[in-house]
Amino acid sequence: MKKVLMVISTMVAALVFSTGVYAEEIKGTVATTGANTGSTSETSEGNVVTTTVSYTRLNLDFAEADPDIDRNVNGWWVGIIVTAPTSVNGEEAAKKVKYGFDADVKDGKFVTEGYSFFDAKDGEWNVGMWKRVDKAQLEGAENPYTLITYYYDWNGDGNVDQKIVVQIDPTNITLKSPADSGASQNYVNVTIGNRVFVLPEKTTLKSLLATSDEKLVGEAAELKKLITPKAGERFVGYINGDDEWKDDAELTDGLTLTLKFEKLPANPETLDNVSSYIYMMALAIIMTIASIFVGKKINE
Repeated sequence: MKKVLMVISTMVAALVFSTGVYAEEIKGTVATTGANTGSTSETSEGNVVTTTVSYTRLNLDFAEADPDIDRNVNGWWVGIIVTAPTSVNGEEAAKKVKYGFDADVKDGKFVTEGYSFFDAKDGEWNVGMWKRVDKAQLEGAENPYTLITYYYDWNGDGNVDQKIVVQIDPTNITLKSPADSGASQNYVNVTIGNRVFVLPEKTTLKSLLATSDEKLVGEAAELKKLITPKAGERFVGYINGDDEWKDDAELTDGLTLTLKFEKLPANPETLDNVSSYIYMMALAIIMTIASIFVGKKINE
């Protein structure tokens, strides 16, 4: 049975992408934009076609968070445009299409509901698939480096019809600075826990915790949730596991902090109040018992 594949084209900057051609017509190369070069290849195994997009050179602009287009974090992005095959020729057919990631698929079948192609589509029958690149994941990465893998079920039967692998060369990628990309302000890369956060310059942990949730967007809001301590705790950031990072110090580019919480010491004043309360309650109970005993003796 002949497989019907989607259109795939490369998209490599915040608002820049190349024109695409039908997968049946691709002969190992794709059109790219500017200084970005790459190729596309296909293999088949059973009823699954694997399309591999390999970028050999990338020159990426920095893109600021924009919740209006569901880009909720700052950073550098590599993406592809996925266009449905001609078999998806109406709204009902499009609503059956779903895509997912490694966690959504097992043994060639979807084990979760996946994600709706119809809800995510940008154009009539296409969707932009973006993945952020950060400096930390590029350091020491092998070439080629698999950035992300997508899985598509085009007819809604729960089976994977197409697997899309996006690979990059981590040694041949340029991440343009926010200033060179026309960003509204400067940013720093900070690793906290197992995540890289791209935050506005001059950000402090103390200022994040003090800012109301409705005034924070993107990664700043996510980081606040990460470092917000539970009752009776405080967040502690440690550099390389040794020196404590002061919460009023400005976060610097390349900083790595270990995520840790410590219990707050007991408040002596609170303890004194509690002790006084317990003492007064105990005294009241003793006096009540004594009055009952004295009353009983008088009655006798």
